[in-house]
Amino acid sequence: MKTKPTYIAIEGIDGSGKTVQIAQLLDEISGAGYRCREVSFPQYDGFFGEQIGAMLSGRHSVRADEVDARSMALWYAADRMRTMRNICPDDYDYIILNRYTLANAAYQGSRCKDSTPLEFAKWVFDMEEIEFQLPVPDLYLIFDVSPALSAQNVAAKGYRDYTGDSADVYEKSSSILTDARSLYREFAAMYDSMELLECHENGRMKSPEAIHQAVMDILTQRGLWKR
Repeated sequence: MKTKPTYIAIEGIDGSGKTVQIAQLLDEISGAGYRCREVSFPQYDGFFGEQIGAMLSGRHSVRADEVDARSMALWYAADRMRTMRNICPDDYDYIILNRYTLANAAYQGSRCKDSTPLEFAKWVFDMEEIEFQLPVPDLYLIFDVSPALSAQNVAAKGYRDYTGDSADVYEKSSSILTDARSLYREFAAMYDSMELLECHENGRMKSPEAIHQAVMDILTQRGLWKR
């Protein structure tokens, strides 16, 4: 009987090296003969993702950092629901998620004013996993970097279509990045399905090769990868 694919969600604040590491992870998985796919969120070319991009750009009357946290979380959740319902799990052995439900809990939770971060996180997980019935990742792997390194790495990305700039309103806010990072670290310490990977050392990013090796070691230790 066909088993469900392994879902691995790569998380972390902006500029934590997710894109580079996902590319290396996909190469490793596909090179071993497994069928794999990356799904990145938001999907800026989709209906909901396009609206998210407009709000993140800060160039319109409605800004992502001014919309209340629960309303903003709904936009992200709807974007995931629309995307995941069009993916057939039977076609893949591994599905790598570039940001997922946990990002909603961390980023919107850092701005929520009407409940504690943990209460808000439960609301987000209930909405996405139970009400929207989105697949639950086997592992959330959180890439941890300092806000200072985040800012440097974001600046190096350059122009992006969805913002018309080199950074969106979340990336430009040191308080949002700092608070989101704190929540990521807090969640990693609380949930067995989450693991924190420190990607910096002595104020600098670790090498891509060292981070990739650490990723594969974690997957192996958790029984999600066999060499």
